[in-house]
Formats: sequence, structure tokens, C-alpha cells
Amino acid sequence: MAFEVILPFYRTSWFQLLVLMLFGLGLVLLFRAEVLTFDKTHLVRFLKKLIGQADNVQEITIKTSDGIFVKLPSNEVYTIQAAGNYVQFFTARGSFLSRNTLKEVESELEKIADIEKVHRSYLVNLSLIEAIRPNGIQIKAKLIPVSSSYQEKLNAFKHKIHAS
Repeated sequence: MAFEVILPFYRTSWFQLLVLMLFGLGLVLLFRAEVLTFDKTHLVRFLKKLIGQADNVQEITIKTSDGIFVKLPSNEVYTIQAAGNYVQFFTARGSFLSRNTLKEVESELEKIADIEKVHRSYLVNLSLIEAIRPNGIQIKAKLIPVSSSYQEKLNAFKHKIHAS
């Protein structure tokens, strides 16, 4: 006498594969509807940690005009723009206004290799440049002007990109 054990449908491989495919489809639809967003910097940081590379991200502490201290990883700072005696930090977490001059911020951030001055009113994170145009550079869909005195630094950066 032979008997056969039939698994419940939810334990079968076809059902588990179907659930996995529906989950993947749901993620794709959420990204397409822009409910979820994809940030390349977070993926790169995760992959570096996964393969064991050290992350050379330094933290920047900003005192906002409200007196709140905000710690930011340097790779999340897109641009820093001068606004008189204030500077505005544009980051992955939003923008922050701080009561400092651009010169003070520049001297504090000179240790961070990726953040460079490209205009008398702008510091930018060179690693986040999306496009280099004749009239400026593009970071996160924002066009940043590059003054003629900083063109040589930008050209050196372009050559560094082409060499790698």
C-alpha cells in the first residue's frame, strides 16, 4: 500500500515563486510611482561595507540658524551656497541654513577632498557631479555656475575622471 503526502499549496515551490514575483512587481511599481526612491550613494556605501572596504566618509556638524546641531556624512552634502553671512547646505536630507561665511566653511572643510570651491558663492561635492556643461556643473538637477578662475580645477577633475 503506497500513499503520497501532498503539501499545502502555500508550501509548494510554484506558490513561493509566485509570491516572490508579486513582491518584486510591487517594488517596481512603487519605484515607478516614485513612492520609493533610489539613491546611488546609499547603494555604493552598502556595497562597500558588504565587501569590506573602509568607508572614508567624514562627518560634518552644522549649527543651523535655529541653533540645532545636525551631523551629516560628507558624501550626503551636494552643494554649499553663500547667502551673505549665511551659507545654505543642500544635502540628501534637505537644506540647512547656517550662520557662517563661505570662507569659514571652506576652511573647515578643506580636509575633505571631495568638497571644492567652484565659484565665489559655491562649494560642491565633486563626487556627486552628474554632468559638466560649458556654463557650469550639474548636481542633483541643479546647475551650479563655475567661474573662470576655477575652470582649471574643474579641467583637472575632468582629466581625473577620464583617466579612471
